[in-house]
Amino acid sequence: MPRVQTSPLLEVRSHYFGTGKPTRLTIYEDRVELLTANDPVRRTDQRIRYEQVAQVYVRRGWLFSEVAIETRGGGLLRAVGLRPNDANEARRLIEEHTTP
Repeated sequence: MPRVQTSPLLEVRSHYFGTGKPTRLTIYEDRVELLTANDPVRRTDQRIRYEQVAQVYVRRGWLFSEVAIETRGGGLLRAVGLRPNDANEARRLIEEHTTP
C-alpha cells in the first residue's frame, strides 16, 4: 500500500550550534517524525503514531529547548537545540492530537 504524502502541521529544525547534530522534528496529522544526522553519512529516522505517545515535555535551556516524547513502550525521542517557541508549539500540537 503506497504511503500518502501529507503536508506537515509543523516542521522545526534544531540549531547546529546548540546541539552539534542537526535535528528535524516534523509533526503530521497522524504521526511525529524525528530525523537526526549523527554524522555526514549516517542519520537516524524515527516515527511514532499518536496512539504510542505516553508523555511529552519541554526542557528549557539557557538559549535552546528540548522536546522529549516518551512512548508507551518506554522509548524516548528527543529533539534538542530548538527555539523555545518552536518547542512549545510542538508540544501543544502533539498533546492536542494525543488527547482523546
